[in-house]
Amino acid sequence: MFLILLTFLLAPVHSQETLTWDTCVKDVLANNLDLKAARENVNSSKYKKKALWSEYLPSVNAGLNSSYGDSRSLLYSGYLSVGQNLFSGFSSLGKTRGAEGGVESQEATYQSTRAKVSYDLMVAYAQVLYSKEYIKFSKDIIKRRTDNLSLVQLRFEGGMENKGSYLLAKASLQDAEFDLNQSERLLETSMQQLAAVLGRKELAKEIEVDDKMPLIEPEKDIDIMQLAQETPEHKIAKAQVKISKADLTVSRSNFYPSLDFTGAITQQGSRWPFPNSGWSAMLGLSFPLFSGGKDFFTTYSSASLLSASLFEQEQTDLQIFYKLRGAYNDLKDAIERVNVYVSYEDAAKTRAVISRNKYNNGLLSFENWDIIENDYISKQKTALQSIRDRHLAEAAWLMTQGKGVIQ
Repeated sequence: MFLILLTFLLAPVHSQETLTWDTCVKDVLANNLDLKAARENVNSSKYKKKALWSEYLPSVNAGLNSSYGDSRSLLYSGYLSVGQNLFSGFSSLGKTRGAEGGVESQEATYQSTRAKVSYDLMVAYAQVLYSKEYIKFSKDIIKRRTDNLSLVQLRFEGGMENKGSYLLAKASLQDAEFDLNQSERLLETSMQQLAAVLGRKELAKEIEVDDKMPLIEPEKDIDIMQLAQETPEHKIAKAQVKISKADLTVSRSNFYPSLDFTGAITQQGSRWPFPNSGWSAMLGLSFPLFSGGKDFFTTYSSASLLSASLFEQEQTDLQIFYKLRGAYNDLKDAIERVNVYVSYEDAAKTRAVISRNKYNNGLLSFENWDIIENDYISKQKTALQSIRDRHLAEAAWLMTQGKGVIQ
């Protein structure tokens, strides 16, 4: 007895994990793989920009050589040289601005990724909550179909109902049981979808998901032009224009002269310290005269790419206007649709109560009662789906703006 009690006391205690909306948001921000990759891409672009600052700084080199020749003795030499480009035809400026455009593009891409991950989280979480509610609903329908079957069976056995009605009621119960099985499989799929967004391989079966998910109310009036300026698609297109302008600057730099300074100190000899030393300084100016037409065509190509990026930015903005307006109206439709379908559900419920009493008292045929019963169940399903769709429409509206619950 003592050993049993000791084993019980020493046994590990497993507390059941509950996933709330807030914990999911924090987990996604810390563990989502798409976000991690996007952050690293931003960091990479920033490092590339910093690397280009070397264009404005001198380069320093040092070396040590040894040689053996006719004198049959080793000769050593060492040098220290400094080089600095003083003017490169604005090539360095163009490269730096292009790198700045690359950083802006990656930051906008990160914003887009964050909005997409936020959308994925909202969809997955809403789908889990919908699946859980649908399981409860399916169990209620099974109970209702079971009661209906019992009622029809009694009337059939009493000679007041035909066999076809009894078989139909039985089939309706089987359909409800299938709905339950399907909803349980849907919950498994939804939990796996949520796990992927959270950066996990899977979620334990005993994990509970909280039944709360915040809702937003859309603005009554929106400024499409202002919202479009804040979307990642617009920022990416704008950054591409900046990159194209920078590329054109670099291409045109080939028509300008280049001015460079080089200084060096040398020492040489057959023993240490080296007895012979010297220094040199050179200022070089070079002019490009002919490159076989390469510089001309490269510049024309860069100019065409700049024109293309400007057209693409304009077209991107037009598409953004359309997407924003459509997503906004879809959200408003989804909100209003919930109210409509809930009203339909209430009306269908009242009709179902009345029709059941009438059928039980022999005042309503099975066919008409079955129609009303099916309509009530259908309205319940639609109302439940409308609540889920309202979450999905909100998620789509936020993603279209480049926003979301992840900051």
